[in-house]
Amino acid sequence: MINKYIGIPWVKGQESLSGADCWGVCRMVMRDVYGVEIPNQAGCMAEGDDLAAIVTKEMEGQDWRSCGPRDGVLAVMVDKVSKRPEHIGVCIESRGLMVLHSINTGPNGASALTPLPVIGRAFLSVRFFEYAGNNS
Repeated sequence: MINKYIGIPWVKGQESLSGADCWGVCRMVMRDVYGVEIPNQAGCMAEGDDLAAIVTKEMEGQDWRSCGPRDGVLAVMVDKVSKRPEHIGVCIESRGLMVLHSINTGPNGASALTPLPVIGRAFLSVRFFEYAGNNS
């Protein structure tokens, strides 16, 4: 079932199988695969400083709980240079723990399934959160 979310073209601010950014992919997978409706943040279209502020505010709110890495939780990736959260994906159990995320690499950017250890090496740190807002 998760295969249909791999290779979705990266499109800023979108949330569909024809194009999605990292927040859009997270929302689709959490809703369609795990049955969890997470908020649609207008700021999900932000980049850099704005994205860092939105992710930090959202994850520090009462709707999210810090947790360990496991299937069905969000992985928030902290950039090595800025030292701020600047990327997000969903942990998926598939031949080991993987992260499904949408990568903005220009015209060829797309969603991908990447092993968690590879994500861990690419970023300063990875923090994990489960959504409890409308599901507790």
